[in-house]
Amino acid sequence: MKLLERMGGKEAVLDDKGKLNKPYLNDKAREFFQEMDVDKNEKIDPGELRLAFSKLGLEISLKDAKEMVHEADADGDGWIDLQEFQALVSLEMQRALRVSQIDSGMCVVL
Repeated sequence: MKLLERMGGKEAVLDDKGKLNKPYLNDKAREFFQEMDVDKNEKIDPGELRLAFSKLGLEISLKDAKEMVHEADADGDGWIDLQEFQALVSLEMQRALRVSQIDSGMCVVL
């Protein structure tokens, strides 16, 4: 639920038809990506991912960070680039909204 809150809440991430507001999500994902990309090489490595989680108050192991990078790494280069990160954020927002929908008994069309 923290991701949903950090993205501005349901009102911000959904458009007027109740679907994901992709332009908004991509802009926010770009902002987060730039914060996470400590060395400014336009890619996120496992160390940067761990640091980002730590800033959110969540500690993950290097092994877990490597697994997360591997899962998000669509082109297989061993890094998460902006497009892969935006796709990951979109997927995670869909999951967060489903959990929120179940918690509130609300119906949202995804």
